[in-house]
Amino acid sequence: MNVLLEPKSVEDRAVRSLLELYDLQSGTRTVLQKFDYLIEAPNWEPSGESMVYNSRGSLFRLNLNTLVSERINAEFCTHCNNDHVLSSDGQYVAVSHHTREDGESCIYTLPITGGTPTLITPIAPSYLHGWSPDGSLLAYCAERNGQYDVYTIPAKGGVEKQLTNTPGLDDGPEFSPCGNYIWFNSVRSGLMQIWRMKVDGSEQRQMTDDGKNDWFAHLSPDGTKVIFISYKKGDVAPGNHPAENPELSIGSRYNDGKCDAAGRLWVGTYADEKKQCALYRFTNEGEPRKMLDGVVNSNGICWSPDGTKMYYIDTPTLTVQEFDFDEKNGEITNGHVIIRFPEGVGTPDGSTIDEEGMLWIAHWGGACVSRWNPQTGEMIGKVNVPTRDITSVAFGGDDLGTLFITTVSAWVPDSVKARYPDSGSLFAIKPGVKGLPSKVFAY
Repeated sequence: MNVLLEPKSVEDRAVRSLLELYDLQSGTRTVLQKFDYLIEAPNWEPSGESMVYNSRGSLFRLNLNTLVSERINAEFCTHCNNDHVLSSDGQYVAVSHHTREDGESCIYTLPITGGTPTLITPIAPSYLHGWSPDGSLLAYCAERNGQYDVYTIPAKGGVEKQLTNTPGLDDGPEFSPCGNYIWFNSVRSGLMQIWRMKVDGSEQRQMTDDGKNDWFAHLSPDGTKVIFISYKKGDVAPGNHPAENPELSIGSRYNDGKCDAAGRLWVGTYADEKKQCALYRFTNEGEPRKMLDGVVNSNGICWSPDGTKMYYIDTPTLTVQEFDFDEKNGEITNGHVIIRFPEGVGTPDGSTIDEEGMLWIAHWGGACVSRWNPQTGEMIGKVNVPTRDITSVAFGGDDLGTLFITTVSAWVPDSVKARYPDSGSLFAIKPGVKGLPSKVFAY
């Protein structure tokens, strides 16, 4: 095997989120801070001196002068999604928290300085989006009897009021600065478009008709401009935007994912504390379909060259499973173990397959990549890598003759980084065998 190891440094490769300012006049983008984990939904506080964002289920306040973040004590509300809104006076924040009892989203309010949350919507699921300028109402999307519509409720709690009632999804309600209107997005026209209605739900009017799928309108403070997210027609189904994690309530995250030959996306999840996760399949059929459950750390998805077998790794089991794969229907059956990792070589992580049908597997904690024969379960090749934690492998290059190897630096102790200074680098090898073209999402 002819192997050339060559580290490919990637600037800021550990950064997963950038908090930026965008100047609407000049188009200039300024990075305020970098995070090596996911943050979402930054909201200005009225003073303009700080922002509130959510990350890993909690809320944080970022001081824009010191760029120091502090967690807001929300007591039991530690599974918040990105739907949080500040009151116009900046004294309170409302959140959508997924309860431990059933995992459903309910809306709570609490002081911006932290404190005991107050339940506002006892009926779930309810997803917060707007707070009226006068502080009297909250607006949200809620599922009731299988239908998602826009509702309002008094900000101190009370009886909710349904404002929309059309087939399909109505979502993303946002109050206008004057307080007279609620902007929202609706799929009722066949595409997701931006709509506007009065606060009582009357005079519902379509505001965009651009042949795209438009989501989540936000108005400028003076009410003269609106900004929203837009997806090209065909990139997503009209009622969908890029998928949310179906296991948000247990604090999981997406991990390894690949597309099969028909363009379906298969992606698994992982959670700390060895909580039970799953492998999902995504198409345009709406919610992701669970294909395997009882998973701890989903990894290493790939298919045989003829497409009749799917290989799958649940890392802590130290095994590779093989499934019969029905390409037409996207079904997997007859799962069984074909490879067992020996002790002392780390744990199996990401994987890929070459044109000869041999599996390449990254070793987390093993400082190597191995090549396996799935027919015999034997390891037939090994490439040592000068970092400890190898995360995944993929073939690329003009002729698919280069194997790229990813490694990690986040979460690695300083003592390990000292021993492996190239931790987090991207490596390239010439293994003497070619890979297969990657498939793309087709829905």
